[in-house]
Amino acid sequence: MKAHGPLKKMMFEKVDAGNMSWSLCLYPTQSMASDANMSLEAYWDEVIHACYLDSEDPMTEWRRIFDELEVVRSSLSDMKIQSLHMVGDDCDLTVKL
Repeated sequence: MKAHGPLKKMMFEKVDAGNMSWSLCLYPTQSMASDANMSLEAYWDEVIHACYLDSEDPMTEWRRIFDELEVVRSSLSDMKIQSLHMVGDDCDLTVKL
């Protein structure tokens, strides 16, 4: 962990400056496809579609989603919610945030 510290710092500085990007992604396997009762090819197609890799410009799609998320995040933050109260058949729970 200590040895990776300088590398991680350098990497995040590049990301923050807009000089580098990275992503985590799902790499479909036969086992995952089987768990989903799908062929591996069909499972790959689902992942490709879910990641917008089949669109003309996937980055534009992701930017649009992040913009929409920011609107929702901002709206929720502006609400100044102090707690959540959930009521159900067997539940009456209040959680302070």
